[in-house]
Amino acid sequence: MAEQAPRGQNNNLLLFLPEAARKPTCRKAIGIEVLCTSGRAVKGGVPSDQEVHAIMMKREVVRNLMVAAVLCLSSDTAQAKDPFMNPFKDIDMTLFGMVGGATFYDKRNFISADEKYKSSYDVQPRYVYGTGVPLTKLLGLEVAYSTGPANLRATNISLSPRAGHVYDVNHHTASVNVVLHGPAKFFGVRPYVTAGWDYNRFAPTLAAKMFANSQGFGAVSAATLTYTDKLGMNAGVGLEHKISPRVLLRLDARDHICGSPTYGLPAQASSSAIFPVAGIAHNVEYTVGIVVHIGKK
Repeated sequence: MAEQAPRGQNNNLLLFLPEAARKPTCRKAIGIEVLCTSGRAVKGGVPSDQEVHAIMMKREVVRNLMVAAVLCLSSDTAQAKDPFMNPFKDIDMTLFGMVGGATFYDKRNFISADEKYKSSYDVQPRYVYGTGVPLTKLLGLEVAYSTGPANLRATNISLSPRAGHVYDVNHHTASVNVVLHGPAKFFGVRPYVTAGWDYNRFAPTLAAKMFANSQGFGAVSAATLTYTDKLGMNAGVGLEHKISPRVLLRLDARDHICGSPTYGLPAQASSSAIFPVAGIAHNVEYTVGIVVHIGKK
């Protein structure tokens, strides 16, 4: 048992250490005390409250530093094994990027100043970026932004040979989709179906606006083009193939449906340019890209 403190001294001020089987050895503490492993304080009397507190604080700091070092090493090791896990370990989401082409089906015939015209769009590249979150094991929600040119071609079919102009247009689409994956894979490939809502903007480029202002549109020698916004919907199918634990290869095809854009031109006017078209347009996209899973496996 530890030796009792001398009578008249405050027992709380003594630093008692456990008895050792070997001969008690003494060490200097804080430069003023000599403490024995037997529990007796010698050659310096009893340490003060401040000195005892300082010793305990130093021990606590060292212990905390050691624990922090072990935790940091463990975290670094886990992150080295899975760089996507930290600091996104509590997140479950995907990021994807796609590239491909699009065909905007909106061929229309219209008359301008008693001359027949035909409008159509060229096949153009398409770029898609987005993110998704799972709702259930098979059902997910995705938000995407796709962009690419959708150049308008207006051709005078009353002339022989036919003559026309091309107006450069940027087509931007923001989409919110529900994605339903198949319950099973076929030859390592999982199919899915998707449907959702679109917000489309058809924006003539500055060059197209300047060209229309100087060369006109249809039979009118000058025209002012502006952007057209259209709400729409889309539906499509796709295939996904896992190429690593967190990376998928995706093939996607979908049809975006909206109304025909008119670029701020009226359907009827006595002296200004007109674009009297209406109906449903289809922008068919076919893309391929990568899906990266971030966070929980």
